[in-house]
Amino acid sequence: MCHGRYGQGDGPAAASLQARVPSLLHVSSPERHDTLVQLVQQGRGAMPGFSYTTNRPETRRILAFLETLDEDSAAREAAARSEEEEEAPDADDANGGPVRGIEGAE
Repeated sequence: MCHGRYGQGDGPAAASLQARVPSLLHVSSPERHDTLVQLVQQGRGAMPGFSYTTNRPETRRILAFLETLDEDSAAREAAARSEEEEEAPDADDANGGPVRGIEGAE
């Protein structure tokens, strides 16, 4: 509800909170699981603890899921860059040939 479907801090409840909800992309890694499990279980700042709703093994599974969002995020970013490159018009002169002297033009 707070961090959003893709962990970017844009969940439906985020707009109603006074504190900015941070992105969870690139936060979790196996070597940080112990620290992050404790943070999720106990809470910090405006974020409540979730020890009453998720146990430690469930929290570890959530952290592993966050790591898949990192992979998905990288794939979505690469796809977006690829689409932008395909949509960018080539620089041509009035005769239909490439313009010389413009960076990126052939």
